Amino acid sequence: MGAIRAALLDAVVAALPVALVYFAGWAYLSSYLDAFGIDYTQVNIPLTTVLVYAFTPLSNVWLLFATAFLIGGWQLLALIPKCRKFQGRVAVSFSAIILVVAMLTIKYVAAFEANVRVADVWLGRKSISQVVLSRSDAAEVGYSKYAECRASDSNRQILALPEQTFLLCLNKKWPDNAILFVVKGDGTISYFAGRQAKHE
Repeated sequence: MGAIRAALLDAVVAALPVALVYFAGWAYLSSYLDAFGIDYTQVNIPLTTVLVYAFTPLSNVWLLFATAFLIGGWQLLALIPKCRKFQGRVAVSFSAIILVVAMLTIKYVAAFEANVRVADVWLGRKSISQVVLSRSDAAEVGYSKYAECRASDSNRQILALPEQTFLLCLNKKWPDNAILFVVKGDGTISYFAGRQAKHE
């Protein structure tokens, strides 16, 4: 029984860092997409993309400092004999508390970093994206608006995925109500709607 318990504990310890990285990526992406009114539960985001975006909140200097402080403090306590016994008794409880605090902190930092990137999009500091459509139908409002945005270099990329690309049109004709375009991988517009800046 002891061997099974140890094996389970080892598995949890090994999986925990990956789970936290995945959580950080989703916390960042959910806050980022929500700022544009995009339901992230309806977006098929590859695992690798989530893990890549996790780097943004996890590289926050204050989060790194807090993590180093906690780990360093815990290791220093282990050098004191009396504290070492105390650590053994409270290790599980303390680990659970640290995990909850870590998740809340990561969520906060991810939302902060996402808001910075959201502001970059709304202020036009993101790259101009000219997605080529597979058809052009001037009779349809979405295609005509997209053509106007593309002609004025007003499209800014929100997120590009293998199956779809999210663009925000910042055409000066709609300063208070930009247009969100969702272009599918086959070059057709699947969705467009007005959006208002939330960072202001």
